Amino acid sequence: RGHWTADRGRVACDHSRRRTRSTPTAAGSTMRPPYRRLSLLATALLVATALPSSTAARWPDAGDRASAVVTLFAAGVTTAAIAAAEGCTVRRVQQIVAEAGMQPPALPLHPQFEAVVQYEMLRHGPNYGFNMLLGALLSHWPSWRWPRERVVAEMRRVDPVAYEARRQWATRRIQRGVYFAPHFFYSLHIDLACKIQEYHVYCAAAQDGCTRAIIGLTALSDKMPITVYEQFFEPIARVHGLPDQVVTDKGNEWRLLAFACFLAARLAQRLGGRLPHRFTSSQHNIVERFNFEINMRVLAPVRCLINAMERRRLLSKEEPRQVYAFSLVVQPLVQYGLNLLHRSWNAHRISARKGCPGTGGVPNKRVCTHPHPGAQAQLPAGVDMAALYEAANQEPLRRVPEYTAAAEPLLAHPQLRAQRAAAVAAIVGPDIGAAWMEIIACNYARFIHAYLTFLG
Repeated sequence: RGHWTADRGRVACDHSRRRTRSTPTAAGSTMRPPYRRLSLLATALLVATALPSSTAARWPDAGDRASAVVTLFAAGVTTAAIAAAEGCTVRRVQQIVAEAGMQPPALPLHPQFEAVVQYEMLRHGPNYGFNMLLGALLSHWPSWRWPRERVVAEMRRVDPVAYEARRQWATRRIQRGVYFAPHFFYSLHIDLACKIQEYHVYCAAAQDGCTRAIIGLTALSDKMPITVYEQFFEPIARVHGLPDQVVTDKGNEWRLLAFACFLAARLAQRLGGRLPHRFTSSQHNIVERFNFEINMRVLAPVRCLINAMERRRLLSKEEPRQVYAFSLVVQPLVQYGLNLLHRSWNAHRISARKGCPGTGGVPNKRVCTHPHPGAQAQLPAGVDMAALYEAANQEPLRRVPEYTAAAEPLLAHPQLRAQRAAAVAAIVGPDIGAAWMEIIACNYARFIHAYLTFLG
């Protein structure tokens, strides 16, 4: 890698290059010595030393600003708020605070730190890693400090086997390609987790495309279109409004949902731009990747419960009555596990999408920093969407699953069904969380008692 000298002769290496710089060339000309460029920092220092003392008094961070920053920080104002008020960067505020020898006030540790961490581990199960468990702690105990080292040490102490096993799969992250969603509810991705659908257990999930926040997680006992719409999608739309576009796979269970989206868009006179609903393949639906979280953190303990009951010959997927009873008894427990996952996911930090800087962060905070611009479409109030669908398509919607006639002997006796539900609720108890923790701990006595009561 030589260079050209004044006489167009190539110098073979850097050593020869350095030797020939100070020596005359064959043509008699001397090469100009190289200039060394000053860094920006060195240039700034030279300018600062060249300024008169009167100019230093007018420097932006001198005097009044520094004292104001110190005063505000001592009063408990955050560095971000100070930077916004003083018109400087957060980094500059941190430098002034450090020069003053001040430290940010740290939140205190919970007086029962170990007990709280152990309780949340038992409540959430062994498949919650550090980041998700930390999100749960911050969500349920926001006024306390949860140091990383202490939480990890407590997790390793309470259940070392699960901690080491979790390290094998916890390195897997939800990776996405280039994806465009500029604001909240630009796209809403919906899917069903159906890993144990033979026992009539379904988990419906809705994830925002921009913030990656989970908008809804609902346990269902069937996936009829009217069930998916009334128990899952309609509550979301009533609270948040309709998204600009709903993305689902090509399953038949989404037809009533898609009809509602197109009807609301027509009433709002918004047809002609982006489709209010779009069918896509399951491989291209972002929420499909979130099914891994549902399977590992919620459905895995339920699968262990199913295996234990099948070994005891208490449950068989070939018996409609047993599957029906299991589905209805386990549904509130699954919903409790989904609620825990919902809160933990939205409170923990997510890495940025691959190739898309600035897309990471905490979903709850990103919902606030990337709001919808407004003028969302709304579901029409007081409208029976199922009846409108049936009138438009000349096709009745099934409102009772096909298996109910063979699985429910009390179908024509609503009072007896209410008495049975009350008996099961008395066994499970008012604290669903305690019953879920028993499932996590593989203690199935209470659940089996409630299950047999339902069958009896």
